[in-house]
Amino acid sequence: MNWLTLLVPMSAALIAGDARGQGQPSDSRIAIVESSLDQEPASLVRRCDSIRALLGEYRHTGKPALFVRAERLIAAALAQDSEYFEAKKMQAWALLLGGKTEQGLTAALALNKKMPDDVEVYGYLVDAYSALGKLEQAEEQANWMLRLRAENTETLRRVAELRERFGDTEGAVLAWNDLYRRIPETLGRDRAYVLARVAMAMKKTNPKRAKVVAAESLRMAPDSMMAKKAVAEVSE
Repeated sequence: MNWLTLLVPMSAALIAGDARGQGQPSDSRIAIVESSLDQEPASLVRRCDSIRALLGEYRHTGKPALFVRAERLIAAALAQDSEYFEAKKMQAWALLLGGKTEQGLTAALALNKKMPDDVEVYGYLVDAYSALGKLEQAEEQANWMLRLRAENTETLRRVAELRERFGDTEGAVLAWNDLYRRIPETLGRDRAYVLARVAMAMKKTNPKRAKVVAAESLRMAPDSMMAKKAVAEVSE
């Protein structure tokens, strides 16, 4: 797996020893971007900002109302401009989040053909291929993310997740550590997601620390699906 060598390993003590952090509630960020949209209702940029915020929170919490709001905004954006690239990206993401993996993959492949240097689209391809169990194809897309923006947080998240899928727990924890230190403290749910994944990864090698990290993840984001899963897993 050649992409493993493209990251500089971080000390695993970073998360394991210090998992503290405060995050701005995601609903506050949604309110901010939707306020901007209210001021510029015809702005496709503002509309896509709102979609991104809604889908981002939905990914962490699974709240159906967020997804419904995002889908309505996507439809409105594409009705305004059916070829607007950012809106089509949000549509592809929504398809993947909604479990329509094959459709999401088709949409992402079309976007990648149109804009072959968009890191986010490669991330969607990684997600789609991973969900379909096509790990070699997922790895190939992750390689492109690393070549384009190796230190991007979306790149590092995909690397960490793929390392777990390939059974490289130690390498995954190193990647999660690298990612954690790059996420601003204001992004509490994103940091909580990382802590939850680390807790589950280390539950066999360091169960006591795993419980501490999982608990901190849930404290940081009480409505995080991944944090709840981590607490349940490390408590078994």
